[in-house]
Amino acid sequence: MAAEAKRVASANEPGRTPNTSTSNINTNAGTTNAANPTAQSAAHKEQNFQDAVSQVQPKLEQDPASITEEDAALLRSREVRAHGGSEKGGVAAMAQKQVARNQGATKA
Repeated sequence: MAAEAKRVASANEPGRTPNTSTSNINTNAGTTNAANPTAQSAAHKEQNFQDAVSQVQPKLEQDPASITEEDAALLRSREVRAHGGSEKGGVAAMAQKQVARNQGATKA
């Protein structure tokens, strides 16, 4: 593990050309360039968003009254991080709309 960290650090030194034959990691989702933290970070952000969707969407479909402000905030936060903004009519927007309905129902 330490040797791998040294190899990566060495490959990232300014003026050094990375060895592309060993810097690619094969995953089930395709090939990710380990030397490109931006691409890796984007993939992690998208995965985090999809994880939040899979956590909240069943509640939204099966028991909308159980959607909390925290659920909606989590979805919106993860969507903004992954996509740079939230989609109109997307799952985060639907969750926020449901929270507003739920709060209106409890105030009445």
